[in-house]
Formats: sequence, C-alpha cells, structure tokens
Amino acid sequence: QIPNAHFMTEARYNGAKIITIAPDYSASAVHADQWVPVKVATDAALGLSMAHVMIEEGIYNRKFVQEQTDLPL
Repeated sequence: QIPNAHFMTEARYNGAKIITIAPDYSASAVHADQWVPVKVATDAALGLSMAHVMIEEGIYNRKFVQEQTDLPL
C-alpha cells in the first residue's frame, strides 16, 4: 500500500526491523530487512502458531489484548 509506505520508512528510521512474510518477493519485500517466504495459503497457520507461542510464553500485553482484540483469552 503506497499511501502507507511512509509508516514503514519512519519505523525503520526509529530503529525497527522490517520483516515481510509473503510467498512472493514483492515490492514490500524489496524494502524489508528480512523476507520470510511461506507457501501459499499457509500464512494463517504461521500467524496462529506465532500467537500460540506468544501466549504460552506470556510475551504479550494481556490488558491490551483483552481491550483491543477478540482473542478468546
């Protein structure tokens, strides 16, 4: 999304590492620090597994998740 590209640039300027998770080496991946290629239609499984690890290890802001998401915690 070209209109939102400045957010990525500002985040990088402030020290963030940009990671693109996509099956193809896209325009976003060109500007990322790391590209994680996934098989088509497996991105949801990757996202769920990442959420599972975060919950199991307690590395999330519980109050934020309860207020701002619909995760059934």
